Amino acid sequence: MQVYRGHELKNHISKILDKPYEKRDVYESLHDFTRGQDKLVCCLYGLRRTGKTTMMAQCIRELSDYDRTILIDCEKSDDAANIYKRIKEENPAFVFIDEATFADGFIDSCNILADRFAVEGMRIVISGTDSLGLSFALGNSLYDRATTIHTSYISFKEFNRLLGSSLDDYIQYGGTLTDGRKIYNTKALGEHTNEAIVENILHSLEQRESGRRFGKLLEPYNNNDLPTYIRKVLEYDTKEFTAAVINSTFKSHDLGSVKNLMRKNLIDPGPLKDPELTEAIREGLGIKDIFTPADKVIADEIIKYLESMEVIYRPNDQDTYFIQPGMRYCQAIQLSGTLIRSGKLGHYSRQEQDFILDKIDSDIKGRMLEGIMFVQLSLDETVSSLYGIMGHRDNETGAECDVVLYDKETYDVIAVEVKHSSNSTPEQTRHLRNSEYMDKLSEDIGGRIIKRVVAYMGETHTVDENGIVISYINAEEILKDPHILLAE
Repeated sequence: MQVYRGHELKNHISKILDKPYEKRDVYESLHDFTRGQDKLVCCLYGLRRTGKTTMMAQCIRELSDYDRTILIDCEKSDDAANIYKRIKEENPAFVFIDEATFADGFIDSCNILADRFAVEGMRIVISGTDSLGLSFALGNSLYDRATTIHTSYISFKEFNRLLGSSLDDYIQYGGTLTDGRKIYNTKALGEHTNEAIVENILHSLEQRESGRRFGKLLEPYNNNDLPTYIRKVLEYDTKEFTAAVINSTFKSHDLGSVKNLMRKNLIDPGPLKDPELTEAIREGLGIKDIFTPADKVIADEIIKYLESMEVIYRPNDQDTYFIQPGMRYCQAIQLSGTLIRSGKLGHYSRQEQDFILDKIDSDIKGRMLEGIMFVQLSLDETVSSLYGIMGHRDNETGAECDVVLYDKETYDVIAVEVKHSSNSTPEQTRHLRNSEYMDKLSEDIGGRIIKRVVAYMGETHTVDENGIVISYINAEEILKDPHILLAE
């Protein structure tokens, strides 16, 4: 381990903060903790590249009490007992431990930080790449003697503030606070997934009670199959997402009339309606019943860990949202390119392939934007405290609404269609103008339809379509300030 204090600490912090980084939204919670009186341990909890080390450095610089502060950088060869011994020897006022979960025995023994040091008045902040390990520690060793600051979830509003990036950038590269273009390519994505998720789970389980708490994952771990299972769970969800997008794209009006768009016969519209299309896409993407009943038990356990690590968001048992946008986008684009160029759906020229892939790319972004809008409204505490948030579909007619917000007191409804398009067209509002479907939605919720919205990429304006008022609102504006959506 490396221990920094005094002048060495000041120099080390200057190297970390080699440029003026903006502070995360959650930074104030860290600031308040270090100046408070609660005898707890603060856990910075999150995936790689979400700003934990930078936040620690910013906090140490603001404290500006280098002689009474220590920063411990843990390494994989460290032992937790030696860390506690060093803290006792140094006897500082402020303790920052980075990569704490690297230290052997940390998960099972970290209660010492609270019971021995925090009760004496030390302000202790810990972080670790193995966020699942911190989750285990919070659920067992530290329990109610810790406060947590979560860093994995980065909303578009914060992404835009910190990096000045657009919503399209967020869709393609969001999820980390580094240059996504360096992470989300074929090779780097695999490395990032392995480090941020696979190794995170493996190392956390190995450290938990010296590996005795693998539970349902013990057999695949002993057989060296657990990394494959974890990747399979992540890939399966993305493949299902990509299959749904591609299937929808091939059946869409745009590709159906592609002859007119390209002035040549790109695709014979006949096969697009063939019921075997869905199966051809699923087969081409390698989607099949890969989970036996025993495998499903393992997969469900992994899904629980992914939710705990804030890789996915599950508002209920049926729906799962992947909340690392750049990772999802890169995987989906890779899969769609592999499928189209494999020839499994026909034989096309390179020009034709590129045309199809452009359409699929647009539809992937559209489907992802729907998920981003749903998740970020759901996780906005102000919005979710006043409104229930759900999607809605009439299975009989196929009419649907991407996001439905209903007032928790009156049950009045704001119906939102989400479109990754800068153009406003009647097609976008067909469900919002469908009186039978709107009546069905109103009846299912129990209140009135008080607002109909298209969240899209263009300028905000309002139109009256045959007596029905539709508000077109820029999606970036909504994600930066959801109250725009709620205003009458």
